[in-house]
Amino acid sequence: LFSVIDAWDADRTIENLRISRAYLAADTGYTGAIAGYVNSGNMKNVYFKNCYVDETVIIETPGMASGFVGSLAYESSYYTVENSASLAAKADGSRLQYGFAGNVHDWKWGCKYFTVNNSFAYADEYLGASWGMGITNSYLISDLESIKGEAAKTAMPDLNWDGVWQTNEGSYPTYVKETEAPSKIWDGTVAGEYAGGTGTADDPYIIETPSQLARMIKNDTIDTADSGDKTSFSMGKYYKLASDIYLNDISDPDWRKNKPNQWYGSSTSCRFGGNLDGDGY
Repeated sequence: LFSVIDAWDADRTIENLRISRAYLAADTGYTGAIAGYVNSGNMKNVYFKNCYVDETVIIETPGMASGFVGSLAYESSYYTVENSASLAAKADGSRLQYGFAGNVHDWKWGCKYFTVNNSFAYADEYLGASWGMGITNSYLISDLESIKGEAAKTAMPDLNWDGVWQTNEGSYPTYVKETEAPSKIWDGTVAGEYAGGTGTADDPYIIETPSQLARMIKNDTIDTADSGDKTSFSMGKYYKLASDIYLNDISDPDWRKNKPNQWYGSSTSCRFGGNLDGDGY
């Protein structure tokens, strides 16, 4: 979704977000379904709450990858993953090495503490580091079949099955409240304005269409490789989804091969400095 999330000057929150039917390919570097790179420090916090990267997401790269974030940096920062799941896989269906974060810089330059609560990931490890982790009521999954239907409660007994997660016959756990997908598909355009809102915490910009999401990515971020002040319009702003959004026509089983819409190039350094509430979409 994002190339870079900038949390250097303030806490950032990504919540109530679901990523589905996505194909990510990179020649090298860091790759994640939510962000390739998170830049933070100054004792700031980065929260991922109620975020779900489902089993239809494929990540192919010889570099560092995870279902959420490819790389965490910079110094003295805190990361929290709560009520979240990553079921993304490699193209051959095998699990990723890391569930929620790939590369993590060493203790001097990297995150101070990484917390995972009430979450699960189809991966070998939670993140690419062995220090500063607080893991509670969370699970690493090696076999997706083991969490289908009621078997999920046996495989992951300490998840919150009372108010957060629910089992699904023949499929994987989802949130208790799920939404139906509309048929809006991105036509490659960028909206001139949002559906509403002023960008504050109490009145976030409302995103209802793929073109409005494209506006957030292409207009409200900035390419830091070309920017002198390293700031962007999104810095400190708030955004909220009001609909499921599709970038490609996934009803075509071969959509990945038929010139899918390109969200952004792999070389981009566009930086997002706002807060996104997916509102369960």
